Amino acid sequence: MTFLPENYKVPEIDGNYTRLQQGENQFRIMCDAILGWELWIDNKPIRFKEGEGVPLEMQEKADIDKNTGEPKVAKHFMAFVVWNRNAKPKPKLQILELTQSTIKKAINALNRSKSWGDPTGTDGYDILIEKEGEGLETTYSVTPAPKEKLDKLILEAYKQADIKPEKLFEGGDPFKVEITAKDLDEI
Repeated sequence: MTFLPENYKVPEIDGNYTRLQQGENQFRIMCDAILGWELWIDNKPIRFKEGEGVPLEMQEKADIDKNTGEPKVAKHFMAFVVWNRNAKPKPKLQILELTQSTIKKAINALNRSKSWGDPTGTDGYDILIEKEGEGLETTYSVTPAPKEKLDKLILEAYKQADIKPEKLFEGGDPFKVEITAKDLDEI
């Protein structure tokens, strides 16, 4: 007898944030993007809204890049709620944060396109990101899937989840719904 069965495998369970995997990643964007700058300090991301900039005193506290020995620079990001069709063990709502320029430019081009337009909403479309390679050799390609109506159950799940990506700017959890004293008074 052993501590664990011979054929035991640790279940693959994705958390609340989408991580792009090797191969095809398919998702539906569920909301408008939040935009800003992300800087890592003490191994934690600190985010600043687009247009605010990153204060110099914060830049001076940035974590050190292992490759260069220099402080890491702030990266521009976009983040939004997605229905991740590749999440394990089954599709789910997650937040996808993107800092890769090639992906951001491609999504922006699709959004501005007269043929594709806004990917969100019930009449939107899925986005496919193909990831190949690792480290500095990683490449991404972005392709829109044919437009199709979003399943009503997915839309209802999104509405009920009440995910707030803007909480990332406060260092908060976008998935936690906070009840205020005012809310309690209304119950």
